[in-house]
Amino acid sequence: MKSWKFGLAKKIVLGMVAVAVITYGTSACFIFLLGPFFFGFMPAWLFDLLTLLLGVIWSGILGYFAARRLTGTLEEIGGKIKEAARGRLDIEIPTKRSHDEIETLSEGLGRMIGYLKKIVKSIQSHTFSTFQRIDKLNQSSEEISDAAKNVTVRMNKIKEGAANEAAASDSVLNLVQESLRLSGSIRESARHSQSLATQMITQLNVSSKSVRDLIEGIHHVNHSNETMSEQTDELEKHAQNIGKIVGKVSDIAEQTQMLALNANIEAARAGEAGRGFAVVAAEVQKLASESARSAAVIQNDVLSMQQKVGETLSKSRMQSALGREQVERAEHTEQQLTGMKAAIDRAAESVSSILLLAEKQQSGMHAISEQAEKTADISRETFSTVREVTNGAHLQEEQLTRILSYIQELFDDAETLNAEVSELKV
Repeated sequence: MKSWKFGLAKKIVLGMVAVAVITYGTSACFIFLLGPFFFGFMPAWLFDLLTLLLGVIWSGILGYFAARRLTGTLEEIGGKIKEAARGRLDIEIPTKRSHDEIETLSEGLGRMIGYLKKIVKSIQSHTFSTFQRIDKLNQSSEEISDAAKNVTVRMNKIKEGAANEAAASDSVLNLVQESLRLSGSIRESARHSQSLATQMITQLNVSSKSVRDLIEGIHHVNHSNETMSEQTDELEKHAQNIGKIVGKVSDIAEQTQMLALNANIEAARAGEAGRGFAVVAAEVQKLASESARSAAVIQNDVLSMQQKVGETLSKSRMQSALGREQVERAEHTEQQLTGMKAAIDRAAESVSSILLLAEKQQSGMHAISEQAEKTADISRETFSTVREVTNGAHLQEEQLTRILSYIQELFDDAETLNAEVSELKV
């Protein structure tokens, strides 16, 4: 900072001293030299008071002109600074050769305005260049962003395709595994069916033998029923003959009883002579009555036996008819069992063929399953890789979007700075 020998402070002090000398000198002249001439018109104290008051007024007036001389340059510099504050840097700061701090201030402000002009011009130049570069960078970034978006869209399509392929591979693998499981189930079912067919054939053989034994037994039963029917017929004939004989015995007993009754009547007529005959007649009548009663009992038993024999004969005939029906049914059942055995033999052969084909199919399905697992693994790895690439593309797109946002903000700031700098007149 430049130092002045007779600076502003000394000038102010000198000015104040000069004003004081003038004011007090003039007041002393008035009081001491001219005062006696005015004492006749006014009191001394009033004259002194007016003189001092005029001294104060003259001090103010002289101080005002001195201050205007000192502050005139400052006011002019202040006006220029206000214009510069409003953006007018094309002003010229007046330089007064006053050889004091005001001259230093005006020169410093002039250099500062010149330096600001240089800075503003440099800022304007760099702002315009930066604005152009940001514009080009924005265009390039938009092109890169569009390309990144296209890449992202394509990667999304590739990702969807890879996901669909992975899902299809998993679906195929699941279908193959399900088919493999079903093939195993078919094989196990075929084995079980083959075992059941073998057991069924064995059971059918046993059933056929049992049916044949049953037919033979039914034939024996029918033969026994027929023999029993014949014997029952003969028994019925014998019962009929017995009934006839019992009937004759009953008739004889009735006739004997009638004869005994007549003998009793004749003995009663004979009196004492016929008493012995009456006793015999009574005994004969008694025997005839008992014979009649026995014959009636026998007749009832014979009738009951005939009824039972008739029922037995009817049931025997019915049983014979049922036996013949059972024989027919058993023979029909034997035929059905024979046909069933033949069908089961054919089914067993078919099951054996199915079992062989199921084993071959399962072997092929194992190979297909292994290949499907490899394909599914490759599809999953591809999908994982595509997903990572897609995520990277999304991340790059987001970063580019943020970069574009930053570039746009920088572009807006550059426009704002350019607009603000353009307001500065250089």
